[in-house]
Amino acid sequence: MEEKHAVSAIIYNNKGLVLVARRAPTKFPFPNILSLPSSYIDRMENPELKLISAVKRKLGIDIIVKCIIGTKKGTQENYLLTMTDYFVKIVGGTLAPNQKDYSEAMFIDPVKTFGNKDRNKMGFCTQVLLEAIDKNPEFWKKYI
Repeated sequence: MEEKHAVSAIIYNNKGLVLVARRAPTKFPFPNILSLPSSYIDRMENPELKLISAVKRKLGIDIIVKCIIGTKKGTQENYLLTMTDYFVKIVGGTLAPNQKDYSEAMFIDPVKTFGNKDRNKMGFCTQVLLEAIDKNPEFWKKYI
């Protein structure tokens, strides 16, 4: 089975809302779903630099990486995926989805949006975020 690695950005604002982006209708797998900003990475790439570059290219914002929030491994679609979520902070740029990767972006309450849904049907990036919230709903405050 093919093995892939990916990184995601957890970006909170000071109101406790997290940035999610809607995948473009042509983006497979999982077109049109809300997701944390993310990117596949090559094993030889620096994951933090790749995440910074991908968020800039896909959403138009500059970020700095604060820390790793969690990792999840498992089968997704027809491959083995290792997803690592990083807490990041916006330091510049203008939020403007590039339409190729994301059609829109917004800040949402992750518990209200995803809390009652079946986590097995979510992307790994969202599962990692919800696991962090389960442990401490205000975990994000120490990274802002």
